[in-house]
Order: sequence, then C-alpha cells, then structure tokens
Amino acid sequence: WGGGGRAPRRASEQSVAAAAACGGGGGGGHDDSGGAGMDAEPEPKTCRLKSAKRAVEKIVRSYDQDVSRLLDVCRQCIVFETVGDISACLSCISNDPEAVVVRVKNRLDTDYDARRVLGYRDVNVNLQLRTTETMWLGAQSHVCELQLVLRSVAELKERMGHTNYVCFRNLRVE
Repeated sequence: WGGGGRAPRRASEQSVAAAAACGGGGGGGHDDSGGAGMDAEPEPKTCRLKSAKRAVEKIVRSYDQDVSRLLDVCRQCIVFETVGDISACLSCISNDPEAVVVRVKNRLDTDYDARRVLGYRDVNVNLQLRTTETMWLGAQSHVCELQLVLRSVAELKERMGHTNYVCFRNLRVE
C-alpha cells in the first residue's frame, strides 16, 4: 500500500464495520442516517474465504460453469438478536451511498422453502463498495457477501449444523 496512512481494509471488513456501526452507540434509538437502531450490539464473525475446491465445486454443480455467478468468495457474517435488528441493518446498508446492493437472498421470508438447506435461515446481501479506497484499488466492482444471521441460528450452525449441511449438499450434488 503506497498511499500513506493506514492500508485500506478489505471490502468485507468495510461491510461489517459499516453494518455493525448501524444503531451502535449503545442505546438503540435512531441514528443520523435514518436507519432504526438495534436492540443489541451486532456481533461480527470472521469468515474464511471460500476455498478454491469449494468454489470450483459450486461453479460446476450449481452454476453451469459460469464463474460470474459465484458471489460469495469474500464473505463476512454479523449475528443479531432479533429480526428487527436485521431489518435495521438492511435499512442502514440500503441508505449507505458507498454500498451498492447487487442481490438480497432472504431466507427468513416465510415463502422461502428452507427444506433445501435443512432449515437454515439467514439474509445474504451481495454488495459492492464504492469508496475512495476500493476505487484506488480497482475493486469497486468486486462483489462480496454479507450474511445476516440470528444468534439462535448461528448457535445451531456452530454445533455440527454446517457439517451436516455439507454432507446433505454433497448427497444432492450441489
């Protein structure tokens, strides 16, 4: 990084920092951006980059070898206490002039058939960040994924839930 000062954060770190800042300041209420405050502080969780093996698997199995459809290589997760907190975060992201929402996959929607994912529920936001730093790096068109998850679901996932899902997904060849 030759720009002086601190090195730019990865796009996923910026997403988490921006989303987690919504409603921060401890007391809930409303922030200056017009987004509703949150009941409790959201908890960012670090996610690893998708492995090359899994990326190729997904491109071949699910995307008919169209690499442009793979949008979750760079990802982060934020854990929330309530659906209202997730809604407030989505509002904050949608009102952020530096965030360009590419897609929202709402697995909390009652019309979503969660049987395909063994009952897993979350909201995935694919977005691009248009900041001075991403422009300087030429990364403004990179799409990252922000996973918004309820604490109760995150805790279930940590207790072997994801391992079981991987087995299920492999049996379905997805």
